[in-house]
Amino acid sequence: MIYCFISRYTDVLVVNKTRKNPMQDYLSFWGYYQPSIPYWQRILLKVSMPVLLVFMKKALKLNPKHASERLILAKEVFTKVDALLKDGRKYLMKTDYPTFVDVTFAALAAPLLTLEKYTGGRARKESSLKREMMTPQAQKESDMFRDRPCGKFVLQMYEEHRQIREPPPSPESF
Repeated sequence: MIYCFISRYTDVLVVNKTRKNPMQDYLSFWGYYQPSIPYWQRILLKVSMPVLLVFMKKALKLNPKHASERLILAKEVFTKVDALLKDGRKYLMKTDYPTFVDVTFAALAAPLLTLEKYTGGRARKESSLKREMMTPQAQKESDMFRDRPCGKFVLQMYEEHRQIREPPPSPESF
């Protein structure tokens, strides 16, 4: 699922190139707007981002063919988890409380659902994934993942177990 996420969010399916500056979206994914990142590292990120994108595309084989294959794989995983949840269990291991399996699945699936609570409030608004950054095709796929039983499970896990913290202060307040 992580491969599918990376593929989708590095220009293969997701970054909506009709936006004014898609490079800003790439930078936000990597935490460019986080005040906890030292200034020199943010500058280094901005300068190296084009090279980093080329490297990632080649090293991770981020292309439409592999992205489609990984999307199929993610759907297969979701189908298996849907089957587990079919019996009405609240958590994947049939426990009364979430286990590491539930937390891990929710964390790995959340990017596919484009959850606003994914960062737990720790990322600044500028660093969060937003639906408008995505192509219409990716938005549709994300909605389909959300509508599945395991997508609803992930939403429930984040609603019930993800504590929202105050976002870090803006750089202007330093």
